[in-house]
Amino acid sequence: MHKNHLVDVNNDGFGIETPSAKLGSNESLNQIGPVHWDQPSQGGLIDQNQYSHFETTDEKYEDLEIEVIQNFTLIPDYKTPTDSKYPIVAKTPRGFFCLDGWDLIESAKASEKVSMTCAVEYLADHSDEELAIRKTALRVKPKGGIASYGEKVRNVKRTEELLLASNNDLRTFRHGGTRKGEEFTNNKQEDVARVLAYRLGRSVSTINQYLSHGRYLSDETLNLIATKEANKDFFEKANTNKTATLTHLKSDRKSDAEITDQISTKMMEWLQEYEQDKKIERVWKETEPSPSEESSGDNTQDPAPLEITEEEEEKEEVFQPWQGNPEEPENDSFEQLKRETGDLANRLSEAATLDDPNLFCDRIMEEVPRFYQISRKAATLIKM
Repeated sequence: MHKNHLVDVNNDGFGIETPSAKLGSNESLNQIGPVHWDQPSQGGLIDQNQYSHFETTDEKYEDLEIEVIQNFTLIPDYKTPTDSKYPIVAKTPRGFFCLDGWDLIESAKASEKVSMTCAVEYLADHSDEELAIRKTALRVKPKGGIASYGEKVRNVKRTEELLLASNNDLRTFRHGGTRKGEEFTNNKQEDVARVLAYRLGRSVSTINQYLSHGRYLSDETLNLIATKEANKDFFEKANTNKTATLTHLKSDRKSDAEITDQISTKMMEWLQEYEQDKKIERVWKETEPSPSEESSGDNTQDPAPLEITEEEEEKEEVFQPWQGNPEEPENDSFEQLKRETGDLANRLSEAATLDDPNLFCDRIMEEVPRFYQISRKAATLIKM
């Protein structure tokens, strides 16, 4: 139990004299006056540490007497209870101030508890402004800091892979009740997205966006992109080319491994291009030149980069029905076919929640081969 709750303003709680001991906790900044960082002190450069009164000097979990904890109300309490198991408290020379989890303290009071464990951050000096920033930041800025968009894409994709491979019931990872509209389904991939949305504090559509941006990218490629701190703008611009490239690779019946290898290579090329001027030239398709084009010599001009002839556009939209994988036996049972159709419908419904047209197109194009597979199986059943 924390017994020394009456704080001596002459030290910071650790026997170290602080600026407040010399100037008083309420007057320290006023007496110091404005800071002119461009003006050197008499002894040379200004020591910026003497103005860092509000940095965290220590963090610890400790038992505090409930009666000494004050609720910091200059910033209103959050409507949703804290995810923290313990109240989050700031300790300044003026006392202990609860920044989040006041509901936990009130519950302890109602249970007539005298003390409770708190997560305490120690500050050398007091500032209402600093406490306001901290209380606001608790639910805006992650405690560990801000990740780049590329790191988010990589880590969300990797976590999805681990959850999909897990034999544990996904409900065990929710750590809370089911919110409206987030009920689990029989589709594990969708349930994983719901778990990630709940635990990461993002919408399902945002999680699907991360996953779409990371799809068909190797671990090595994702690590390189994360190292270069690629932003969301890059992924969105590259996604246009990625979708077009995926369309052709899937129509050519490339395996997932082949697609991942080629898309990963392209993404690194697009990243190098993006780093030059924040632009990526749009690629519609990559085909071998026709015989007529080869024989035309230098008398013909190259077409504009973004132009597509009517013949090419027609070919863009043509998909040959998927012939299946000859190495894998087909399950033509009607019940299995209905389950596959239901899974396809669920994935298409999930795609309908996407706000980005490019991501929407990406998801739809990925389902085209599966749709033809189901159609082919259905046709086989009719013939039987």
